[in-house]
Amino acid sequence: MISICVFLIVLVPSVIHAQEVPAGCPLMCPLDLQIIQDISCSIETVNKFQVQDFLIKFAEEIGPCIGHGNMQTQMGLISYDKKTYHNFYLNRYSSGTAIAQAIQDMDWNHQNIGKGKKGSRCGTATYKALNEARLVALTEAHGIRDPLGIKSPPIKKVVIVLTDGATHPPEKSTATITAARQLKKGSGATTIALELPNNKMNNDPALQARGTKEFREIASSEDAHFRVTNFDNLINRMEEVLDSLCDPTPTILPEDPEEPVDPCEKFSSFNRECEITMAMCNPADPRCCGCPMMFKDPVTKSDKTPFEVAYNQGMCLCEDCIRRSYFCLPKALRPILSKGKPKVSRYYPGAPPDDADNTP
Repeated sequence: MISICVFLIVLVPSVIHAQEVPAGCPLMCPLDLQIIQDISCSIETVNKFQVQDFLIKFAEEIGPCIGHGNMQTQMGLISYDKKTYHNFYLNRYSSGTAIAQAIQDMDWNHQNIGKGKKGSRCGTATYKALNEARLVALTEAHGIRDPLGIKSPPIKKVVIVLTDGATHPPEKSTATITAARQLKKGSGATTIALELPNNKMNNDPALQARGTKEFREIASSEDAHFRVTNFDNLINRMEEVLDSLCDPTPTILPEDPEEPVDPCEKFSSFNRECEITMAMCNPADPRCCGCPMMFKDPVTKSDKTPFEVAYNQGMCLCEDCIRRSYFCLPKALRPILSKGKPKVSRYYPGAPPDDADNTP
């Protein structure tokens, strides 16, 4: 069995000190920013050009922030109609200029093929786009840098969904609501809904009710739902959207003592029961770090160490057995994560002395 400690060395980032946002960057925090853009037939060609211009100017505005460093922002883009299209992933471009050009060159399906005709792409598969963001785009393979939010400062995950209305066909609206909930819970991302104008929805109460329900589920909060009443006004909402991307800096009074925060508290699944298919490693083996569990990967069905599965699910270091693995935790995180230093016993026959520096 591969050493769990080895995984921690690879997966747990080092603490970052004294870093600042890049000069000229309008964002006060680093982001992994995923855009989801509706290019369905309900948005007329002239309005698609307006949305395209908005995104190009958006990329240019955050251009000084763009890059792959820990204090920089990455941006990816998924577009969708009846299908989904990964235009570029988070780790693809390192400049705002390159992103703006990619948005200019992407397939916006400006010349829509009429509904019912051969080759038509008409449809609004919002649920597919939300699932693609969670399962494909917001992964380490495609650029996510801080899935656990344990870097200092954390790199925030944000998803902005630009769409003009409810899912089509209507029977898939429930799938969109489910996908929106799974995206927020499964990826830990803050989600923003940018509601684009749709005259048909405004004149159809049933359609409007479905659309409103979807927007509420997509947005992380009421403040994360921006309603644009006119495409001409879209560009004027940019500053408002930019201001919403970073959390406000908390005010800490000088006399207030700084207490360590347990990063695991943010995960609602912290106390959940894991599916354990076999116990593969004796805790007396120092490579196990006191955690004898092995899990079945839900996708590949292969056996994985706890760190692999927990990390992919956004819970690395938070499972109880891992928190008891004192000597495998990074030294800086032991005071807030560990369950205490173990005594030398048959379970920890090789435990180092109390004054040893056991940082992996």
